[in-house]
Formats: sequence, structure tokens, C-alpha cells
Amino acid sequence: MGRRLPKKISKDYLCVAILGLISGFLVTNALIFLKSRNHSLCLPSLSSTTEKQKPLTEKRVLNTPDPDLKLLLICVITTRQHLDTRALAIHKTWANSIIGDVIFFAGGANNYTGPLPVVVLNDVSDDEYPPRHKSFAMLQHVSHNYGNRYHWFMRVDDDIFVYGNRLSLFLMTINSKKMVYMGQPGDGSQKELGHLGLYRNAPYCMGGTGVVFSRIMLNSIASRLPRCLNSTVSNHEDTELGRCIYKYYQTPCTRATQFRYLFQQSYDDTSGKWTDSITSSEHLTRHPIKNVSYIYKNDVTEKRNILRHLENKVQTLSRDILQMSTLINKRVFKNKDDNLLKRLNQDIPWSVNINQTYYSLVDKNLKEPSVLRGRPLTIMKSRKALTQYVQENKNHYRRLRLASTGYFRVVPGQGLQHIIITKDYGDVIKPFFSLQTFEGVGFSESNIIRNAHKTPTGQHIKMT
Repeated sequence: MGRRLPKKISKDYLCVAILGLISGFLVTNALIFLKSRNHSLCLPSLSSTTEKQKPLTEKRVLNTPDPDLKLLLICVITTRQHLDTRALAIHKTWANSIIGDVIFFAGGANNYTGPLPVVVLNDVSDDEYPPRHKSFAMLQHVSHNYGNRYHWFMRVDDDIFVYGNRLSLFLMTINSKKMVYMGQPGDGSQKELGHLGLYRNAPYCMGGTGVVFSRIMLNSIASRLPRCLNSTVSNHEDTELGRCIYKYYQTPCTRATQFRYLFQQSYDDTSGKWTDSITSSEHLTRHPIKNVSYIYKNDVTEKRNILRHLENKVQTLSRDILQMSTLINKRVFKNKDDNLLKRLNQDIPWSVNINQTYYSLVDKNLKEPSVLRGRPLTIMKSRKALTQYVQENKNHYRRLRLASTGYFRVVPGQGLQHIIITKDYGDVIKPFFSLQTFEGVGFSESNIIRNAHKTPTGQHIKMT
């Protein structure tokens, strides 16, 4: 009996230890869950912002993949004081050049009844500066409601001028499926160096000139913003946003010096008068422009530059048309040879045109009126060119008549070939060969047609 008792006691202790391990595991997981939940709810203003606001469309669809994504959504941080001045000027000027949408964000609890597309952020101070809470609440709202509707998102102030056409073409060259966070890089003023809490001195994107996020970057950082707002080092909104992005995704603002030029910042003049002396047409944004009249002035200047560019393009295309017409009409025919048909490559079959009727062995319809094949224009051009060629060399081609029969084919890498049959008054057949060459391969960028579902003027969003 004395020997069996220790074995029984050891079995009891083993069961108790196993139950203790299981209970400890469950309790630990429960505590971790509650702790993470408390972190996510530490900012009631942010959570209420994303829950109560309505999207631009009446139907509420959150985070639903849309196969027809728009290019860009620009989010303008403003105040109620500037809705009828700066925001209205933006709405009437550069907002119309954006391939996408522009939405204005203001704080306060009162409803907005004006004509602008405005999101009212309840429980967020309207006159907070720097607008840390307003900016973070705006980004959470945008990610929650429009995160899967656009390729790119941009956060800007209301004293900025954005060149929509240039920005759109620029963004089309960048892969929006990557973690992209770009703008004008900054590291603080001389007094702030080393005191902003920047990880490894990684630059942040300055908020004044505009900050651009890819879709995956915005949707990834949105859930981290409440936690980042509770562990700030400075009062600067753009600095804290950059710290938050680098902390979780090790992605600094773009370091290339080119971005200091693309996203232009003036430190001497804030009214916007400084833009009068700038003639460059490569900037994407200009900041600051606090005098509304300079917003309109920059818009007029930009439209004048676009009009001048289009006029130059029309002149260039007109010269190209004239040159090509000369080549087609006067320099098509090169030679005449009785044995021409035997010397030409016969690997590609010829089609024949007899009295405006098209015969071919390579097409589905063996016989068809040439007017349905789109050939009369090219044949007419060749016959006209041949007539002119004969007149210029009338000493060699006297009494030459055009027959009603002609051959043609398309040779890859060479062009459209014609053989037009002629006869002299002795019924001697003389074939003429012509080659209408292809132009070289060219590439050009063109503006994307604006999405038909653009936010209508006058629609606004309120928080209830």
C-alpha cells in the first residue's frame, strides 16, 4: 500500500498540471484579445467617424472590390471658415482636371448644406492645428468607405494648387499595387532635428505639398492610426503619419530629390504671389497659396498653356498630313518592268480588283464589291499617282491607258503593294508596281476619359 500511494498522487498532480496549462493558455489569449480591443477603441472620435458617415453614393457598400477602379481620390483638409473661399475656388478650378474625385473634409457637429462634396467629421475639432485628429480620422474614413474604389489617394491642404493632368499621367507610370508613400521628403527644421522621433532618421512626407498613398498602403495603415495617435512625439500631423508608416511597414517617404521639385513648397511667401515668377510646366503641386485670387490665376495660366500645347500639336499634325499626302500622291511608283510579276515574292497570294469587284483566295468571301472592303481609296490613290507619274515621264510613256484590272496585297514589314495594269495602243501590257509603306511603331500617352460616375456637384456627406 505504501508503494502505490505515491503513484496515485503523482497521477493527480499530472492532471492538475495539464488543466492548469490549458486554463492559463485560454486566459492569456482572452487578455490579449481584450487588450487589443481596448487599443482599437482608445479614440472614440475616430471610431465614430467611420461608423456614422455615409459614402458619396446612397447605397452603403464598404470595402467591396470594384473592377472599374477610378484613378485618384484627393482628400482636402479644410475648415468651415474656408469652405466658401478656398474650397470653392478649388472646386471651380483644378478639381475639374482630376481623373477621379475631390472631397473636402471639415470638423464640427453642425450639418453642411452647401454645393460642395463635403464630409463632416463629428467629434473632431474644426480649428485644430496641426490637424492630427482630423487628418487621421479622415484617412480612416476614406479607407473604410472608398478603400477599394480608387488606385491612388492623396491628402492635401486647402491652400494648394494641383495640376491634375500632370499628376494623373505621373501616377499612371507607377504600380499602385505596391506599398507606396510619396511626396516631398522632410526631416523637420533645424531646431527640430533629432527631436521628432523619426526612426533611423527616415524622412516623412510633408503634408502641405500633398501626400500620395497607394491603395494597399492606405488600407494597411488605417487600422494602425489610433494606436499611433496615442504614442506621438510631436504636434506635427505629417511627421506622426510618417513615423506611423515607418514603424509598421519600414517605408519612408520618397528620398529622390526630384520630388522636392515635383511637389513644390515656398517658405518665403504664403499668399501665392511667388507663383507669378515660375514658368516651369513640370510641377505637380504648388504650396502654399492662401490668397484665393492666385488659385484662379494659376488655373487660367495652366489652361492657357494647355491650349498653346494643343495648338502646336495641331500644327505639327497638319504638317505631317501634308508631307504624307505628298509622299502618297507623288512618290508611290518607282519602276516599270515587264517581268515584274515573276520577280516579286509569291509566298503571299495576291488579290485582284476588276471593275470595282474584289476577288481573293485568302478571305472568307471570295467575291465582294470593293466598296465593302475599304479598298477604293487606296486603289484610287495608286491610280492617281500613276497618272501623275506618266505625265511627268510622258516622253517614255506615250499613249498609255489604264486597264480595269489591278492586283494588291499586304506584306508584313513592308506595306500595301499594288500592281496596276496598263496598255498602250498596241495592246502591249505594261504593269506598274507601287508600295505604300507602313510607318514606324510609335507610342504616345493620352488622357483617360473621365469616369462617367464622377461625384455630382452639390452632393455632400453629413454625419448624423
